[in-house]
Amino acid sequence: MAANNDDNRALEDYAQPIIPDSPSCILLSIEARNYDLKSSHFHMLPSFYGLPNEDPLAHIKEFYNVVSGLPLQGVSEANRG
Repeated sequence: MAANNDDNRALEDYAQPIIPDSPSCILLSIEARNYDLKSSHFHMLPSFYGLPNEDPLAHIKEFYNVVSGLPLQGVSEANRG
C-alpha cells in the first residue's frame, strides 16, 4: 500500500489555514485601495477583548460608527464600496 503524502506533513502544517483562490466579495475602487490609514485613526477605534461582560454586537456598532465618520480624503461616497 503506497504512503499518502499527507502522512509526511508536520503537525504545524495542519494548523495552517487553507485560503481558497476565489475572489473576495468586497470590491474596492483604486482610490479606496490606495488610502493611507493614519495611526491616529487606530487610536479612535474601540477596544474589544472578548470578555464575558462585553457585547460583541455593541462593539461592532461602535466600530462601524467610528469608521464611517473617518475623513477619507480623496475617497468619495461612491468609492467607499
